[in-house]
Amino acid sequence: MDANDNNRPYLLDDGTLIIPFSCADHRFKYWKQEGMTLAEILAEINAPEELFARYSSGPRPDQKG
Repeated sequence: MDANDNNRPYLLDDGTLIIPFSCADHRFKYWKQEGMTLAEILAEINAPEELFARYSSGPRPDQKG
Protein backbone atom coordinates (compact mmCIF):
# COMPACT_ATOMS: atom_id res chain seq x y z
CA MET A 1 0.00 0.00 0.00
CA ASP A 2 1.29 3.43 -0.89
CA ALA A 3 2.00 5.65 2.11
CA ASN A 4 0.04 8.45 0.47
CA ASP A 5 -3.04 6.31 -0.23
CA ASN A 6 -5.66 8.49 1.48
CA ASN A 7 -3.51 8.69 4.61
CA ARG A 8 -4.28 5.07 5.48
CA PRO A 9 -2.04 2.94 7.71
CA TYR A 10 1.04 1.45 6.08
CA LEU A 11 4.24 -0.38 6.94
CA LEU A 12 7.74 1.03 6.56
CA ASP A 13 10.43 -1.15 5.02
CA ASP A 14 11.65 -2.06 8.52
CA GLY A 15 8.16 -3.24 9.50
CA THR A 16 7.13 -0.21 11.55
CA LEU A 17 3.36 0.28 11.47
CA ILE A 18 2.40 3.87 10.65
CA ILE A 19 -1.10 5.21 11.29
CA PRO A 20 -0.99 8.82 10.08
CA PHE A 21 -2.49 11.42 12.36
CA SER A 22 -4.22 12.80 9.27
CA CYS A 23 -6.02 9.50 8.66
CA ALA A 24 -9.66 10.54 8.51
CA ASP A 25 -11.00 6.98 8.80
CA HIS A 26 -11.40 6.39 12.53
CA ARG A 27 -11.67 2.62 11.94
CA PHE A 28 -7.87 2.63 11.69
CA LYS A 29 -7.40 4.34 15.07
CA TYR A 30 -7.29 1.34 17.38
CA TRP A 31 -7.26 3.58 20.45
CA LYS A 32 -10.72 5.00 19.64
CA GLN A 33 -13.95 3.29 20.58
CA GLU A 34 -14.93 2.82 16.93
CA GLY A 35 -11.46 1.64 15.93
CA MET A 36 -10.52 -1.82 14.76
CA THR A 37 -8.08 -3.91 16.77
CA LEU A 38 -4.42 -3.89 15.73
CA ALA A 39 -4.93 -7.43 14.42
CA GLU A 40 -7.79 -6.26 12.20
CA ILE A 41 -5.75 -3.31 10.91
CA LEU A 42 -2.79 -5.55 10.11
CA ALA A 43 -5.07 -7.97 8.25
CA GLU A 44 -6.62 -5.04 6.35
CA ILE A 45 -3.22 -3.85 5.10
CA ASN A 46 -2.06 -7.42 4.36
CA ALA A 47 0.83 -7.38 6.81
CA PRO A 48 3.21 -10.34 6.48
CA GLU A 49 2.93 -13.03 9.13
CA GLU A 50 6.17 -12.04 10.90
CA LEU A 51 4.94 -8.46 11.35
CA PHE A 52 1.55 -9.66 12.48
CA ALA A 53 3.31 -11.68 15.18
CA ARG A 54 5.32 -8.58 16.21
CA TYR A 55 2.25 -6.45 16.82
CA SER A 56 -0.45 -8.89 17.81
CA SER A 57 -1.05 -12.20 19.51
CA GLY A 58 -3.61 -14.81 18.67
CA PRO A 59 -4.94 -15.83 15.28
CA ARG A 60 -5.19 -13.48 12.31
CA PRO A 61 -8.79 -12.34 11.87
CA ASP A 62 -8.48 -12.83 8.09
CA GLN A 63 -7.59 -16.52 8.33
CA LYS A 64 -9.77 -19.35 9.40
CA GLY A 65 -8.13 -21.86 11.58
